[in-house]
Amino acid sequence: MIKPFNNILVPVDFSENTEVAISKALEFCPASLSNCTIHLYHVQRIVLHGYLYLLTKTLAGYTQQQVNDDIKKSQDLLEQLKENIQKEKEIKVLCWVSFGETVQEGIVKKARQLSADLIVIGKHSHHTILPFLNTVIPSNLALCSRVPVLTAKPGSFHQEIKTVVIPVGNNFPEAKLEILSTLAMRSRPNIRLVIFDEKGLEEPRTKQLLLYTFRAFKSRFANPIYYDTLEGGNKARSLLAYCNKIGADVLIVYPGIETKVGNWPNINISDLLPANSKTQILAITP
Repeated sequence: MIKPFNNILVPVDFSENTEVAISKALEFCPASLSNCTIHLYHVQRIVLHGYLYLLTKTLAGYTQQQVNDDIKKSQDLLEQLKENIQKEKEIKVLCWVSFGETVQEGIVKKARQLSADLIVIGKHSHHTILPFLNTVIPSNLALCSRVPVLTAKPGSFHQEIKTVVIPVGNNFPEAKLEILSTLAMRSRPNIRLVIFDEKGLEEPRTKQLLLYTFRAFKSRFANPIYYDTLEGGNKARSLLAYCNKIGADVLIVYPGIETKVGNWPNINISDLLPANSKTQILAITP
């Protein structure tokens, strides 16, 4: 049974990332908004300014009143975002703020509490030079929460989903088939299945699996379906190069080998995308 994205969690940091994430969340809502809920979620962090002020507050401790004041400010900003959304769409919007945990831990916990169908991350900047600055790694978030995670850059604003790329590995991509069925409820994109020729020679089993997958998708969708073979030692980089070449709108990947771009564990496949990229990365667990 096809499960629509009726319960969408949008982590909010009140930057351009928030605008991107909310826009994409609304695009991924089902056509009937009456059953859909957008959850705006902010993890409150202590922000102190000035070295002397920082030292003073660190020694004195961050008082509960200060915590409450900052949380109240965040709640007010979330309510403003909620009001702006509901001016444009008749949709249910709920606001949440947490304190005292890391951003990624907070998102995972909230996604489980809400039984979210989708998490949408807006990501303008990246930290490939200093990867430890990444506070949220979408592939890890998908693995820990077991919820599909969509990562979008500003370049994907108001981009209709016309082309979806789906890597085919060593097993039939059942989870990708199901998530594509959900996407197809809103649009009829071209589907691009890709396999990897890692040794410079396509293995018969890989070609057989691709043919089987192609037929399975063809029997389920009326969409145009194509397939290609990719080369390259790093799958994530090869996939992004391919997406850039064909102008893909969504790349559906499994966290792990399809999202790993280097030796740094904090570098995600979406970090290689420039801010103006229209390609959105949808990470799902098998």
